[in-house]
Amino acid sequence: MATYSWKGTDPRGRSTKGDVAASSLAEAAAGLRARGLCPLILERSDAEFPVRPTVSADAFTMFNRNLSEMTAVGLPLPRAVREFAAGLRGGRFKAALDRVEAALREGKALDEAVAEDPAIFPPYYRWMLKAGADSGNLSGMLSAVARNTEAIRTARRAFLEATMYPLLIVIVALLICAVGMVFFVPFYRELSSSQSLDAPGLPGFLRTVESTARIGSIVIGAGLLVIMAGVTLLRSPAGERILRLLPIVGRIRRHLVLARMLGALGVMLRVGVPLPTALPVALGAAGSRELDRVAGWLSSRASDGLGLGDVLSKAPGVSLEVASFLSVAERTGDAPQATSQVADLLLEQALSDSEALYILLMPIALLGAGVLVGGLLVTLVYPYFNFIESLHP
Repeated sequence: MATYSWKGTDPRGRSTKGDVAASSLAEAAAGLRARGLCPLILERSDAEFPVRPTVSADAFTMFNRNLSEMTAVGLPLPRAVREFAAGLRGGRFKAALDRVEAALREGKALDEAVAEDPAIFPPYYRWMLKAGADSGNLSGMLSAVARNTEAIRTARRAFLEATMYPLLIVIVALLICAVGMVFFVPFYRELSSSQSLDAPGLPGFLRTVESTARIGSIVIGAGLLVIMAGVTLLRSPAGERILRLLPIVGRIRRHLVLARMLGALGVMLRVGVPLPTALPVALGAAGSRELDRVAGWLSSRASDGLGLGDVLSKAPGVSLEVASFLSVAERTGDAPQATSQVADLLLEQALSDSEALYILLMPIALLGAGVLVGGLLVTLVYPYFNFIESLHP
């Protein structure tokens, strides 16, 4: 619990001041306003500095959540940005927030301030802030952005864990095999040459190792080329279409892309942004080149009067079930809420599919690692036993 000093006016308009205990600046301001006081100056007065958030703890989400709370209680935007930036330890995000605060003090709007740092703040974020400000509900927009970002981050982390842990097990097994070869093959060569013995199995073992090393190098090189080609391909609309067809992985990625798009779209529709204006912003938030490619065409269809479900039915990757559900919701006047609900359901499905993928890949990875390490041990120990037997005919 921190202590904040404040100066302001009481319900009768008289100047007054005092101290208040609260866990955060936003809570202190809210408590004073609940008592009918109007704080004009509110600063932390105790020596203890608040806990410093870091970028690794998802500072972008924390920034939106804290800024939403502070603006909801009437704190000026420059002061709110400065309060949050003061808790960061440094880095690119803190420097960007310092520039945002300076731009706000020059009289620029928040969306204009963040637009000056496109490397930190994505383009769609600017337009969402502008929509929130134009609708008079900037605090609600910031809160919704924080919730949507946090949910997407959780789902993406689950997917990465489901794929990276099994891959890590296989990589560790390969490293163990490589280290074993590096240490034992020279040992066997030296043993064979120093003793001038044709130990049973030893020459064949060395030849097998050399052949395996050559073949392994070719396979690893080809694998790296395939990975590089795949990454390059996936940066194109055609590559995204191919990825979408893959079992489980393609479904998870499709759910994540659509959840990002529908989450942003639902937020903007809730604050009253027209569909033709909200749609290109939401498509940009999806992070899909395939959707970016058709964003202009879909927006023009929406401008022509086509409904939400009809427009999305023509978007790549959107299922007919989702489009039909949103079409019905639009006719009942519940499109904004339904859009956000579909985004939440897609995120839940992505989490469920990630768990299924983990359950599928982990046993395969463990089995493959066991075969590799076990095969290495047998291959290394067997020639040595043959050599020992050859010394005692």
